[in-house]
Amino acid sequence: MMRDIQMVLERWGAWAASDSSGVDYSPIAAGFKGLLPYTCKTRVACSDNDALIVEGCLARLKQKRPDEHS
Repeated sequence: MMRDIQMVLERWGAWAASDSSGVDYSPIAAGFKGLLPYTCKTRVACSDNDALIVEGCLARLKQKRPDEHS
């Protein structure tokens, strides 16, 4: 099955930024909470399964080609 990688990555970004992802990504730096007004998160997120696939790819990229991992 072919997937639109741009769409998958956009949805992964929403998944990673959501409070319910459970992966301890901090959406804001310590000490800055409350400085920006709350905005409703309306972005469509990918499934946990798709997110774990992307996470695995990023982990392999960081391991094998750290210069290309940002």
